[in-house]
Amino acid sequence: MLRISTEALTDVRLAAHCELDMEFDYGVFPPSVQLSPKVHTADIKIGRFEIRRISHLKGRVAEEFSGAIKSILTKEIANRRKDLPKKLNKKISKKKDDLKISAGEWLKFSSDKTAKSDAIDQPKKKQTASNSSGSDKK
Repeated sequence: MLRISTEALTDVRLAAHCELDMEFDYGVFPPSVQLSPKVHTADIKIGRFEIRRISHLKGRVAEEFSGAIKSILTKEIANRRKDLPKKLNKKISKKKDDLKISAGEWLKFSSDKTAKSDAIDQPKKKQTASNSSGSDKK
């Protein structure tokens, strides 16, 4: 049996054009909101792609494979590009329950974010040493 391992660094970018519907459920208190994103178009692009090691091969030998493998991956992505929005929408629909947010959760998230923002915006107070006797006599 032949076992090969690979170590690589890569940057992958997913760009999607989406529509987001929000439906409020007033049947519960506090009301909740159901988010329903729909992906219309999507694209994946590979930026940096560097193979650092293939099993025990390192350095220049491993680097020679980077261009060839990146080319293969780019072609495979192009072949699957048209199916990407459909697959993303299918994955999103499986997580639909995770996209229902109660007003309480929404407010907690908002207040947590505001509290963190306020803490960042306020300058730290300097601590100063003071003479406890109140006089500077020698």
